[in-house]
Amino acid sequence: MKSNAFVITATSVAILSSSVWSLPANAVPAAAPTVAPTTLVKTVRVDVDGDGKSDTVQLISQGGSQFQLKVTTKKTSATVAFTSVLDSPDTPAGAWYGAAKLDAVMGNELIVRVTKPDTGGDLAVYTWRKGRLVAAKAPAAPTRAGWWVSDLHGFRFYTSAGRHYAAVAQIDSASRSGIHKAQIVRSVWRNGKWVKFSSKKVKLNEAAIRHYHGIEAPSVLTGQAKVDVDGDGLLDSASMRRLPGDYWALKIVTAKGKVLTRTQSPKRDDGELIGFATLDGVPGAELIFNGDGDSYTYDVLTWRKGKLVTSPSPEGRKDWMQSTEGSRESYEFSTVNRQRQLVTNWRTESVTVEFVRYAWVTAKWVKQEAWSADLDDAAMQALCRGFCGVDMTRL
Repeated sequence: MKSNAFVITATSVAILSSSVWSLPANAVPAAAPTVAPTTLVKTVRVDVDGDGKSDTVQLISQGGSQFQLKVTTKKTSATVAFTSVLDSPDTPAGAWYGAAKLDAVMGNELIVRVTKPDTGGDLAVYTWRKGRLVAAKAPAAPTRAGWWVSDLHGFRFYTSAGRHYAAVAQIDSASRSGIHKAQIVRSVWRNGKWVKFSSKKVKLNEAAIRHYHGIEAPSVLTGQAKVDVDGDGLLDSASMRRLPGDYWALKIVTAKGKVLTRTQSPKRDDGELIGFATLDGVPGAELIFNGDGDSYTYDVLTWRKGKLVTSPSPEGRKDWMQSTEGSRESYEFSTVNRQRQLVTNWRTESVTVEFVRYAWVTAKWVKQEAWSADLDDAAMQALCRGFCGVDMTRL
């Protein structure tokens, strides 16, 4: 098909409105009350108060760096406020770390990122005590106190012979043949608190170090969502958990009770689950992962005959969003006359962008037309980036 080149420019229209009013000579207008904007950024269901039944946990953004955790149980509710200075203010859900059972008291602890500059600890842990959310005290550490984590400093919570233990490691960055020196401080839960009982210098290999990435527990719930994956029109339950050794487990329970679990090994870098979105013409949402753990390609999985299988890109590749140095591909989806369509754009460092339109025909993407266009700066900025035209459900 013949390729046509043309120039696109972007324009913007500003609409201004005003009102005119007057006050008596010496009157001072009352200041409008300032109400902090609140946004619900994450909800999970997990037992917090220890009664064995799931409670509702909500992470609420109050604007800027101000956040609130709210827990609603069968009998009552409680809230706690905290500050989180995130790398990206546009993604407030990043303040959430997870929910996990850390100590011997019934119920899960709630872990959030606080990342306060120039202060100790970039995590905070809240626990349920007597109907309130209170800050949990961290177990003893080799050097820096508090819930501070890094690539070389982390917590491991585990049980043995019915007792609850915490091990905190400070790891030397230098290694010899993959072996690192480390100092580990261990504590046991006794009489309602962590009691230190040992401090040892040890040697750890790479597999052992993975147990001290952040906070490890038997299971850390990082996210939940309700989304139709199998395409029957009913909402399915999806959850993501971090398991010991830096393994990850995605669990999907359909509305009809079918359970599917996908476990990711640290040796097989499948990438992070970005979210769920309906991409093709088959009912049900696809699962979108960072491909190979990078941010340049994506893997898409789809539900077929009770299994999650790879959904090829429109070009027929296993991975989506092909990218090379200085170039990037993106996808804009739409439905036209009940037919699923998408337009890819391939942009490079030049002003010329290559477009291809595909339609979903007979269970696959079929190329319809291709063209190119020279874009000015504003039009280039307005281009779709990533997956556009879809509602993304994130865990």
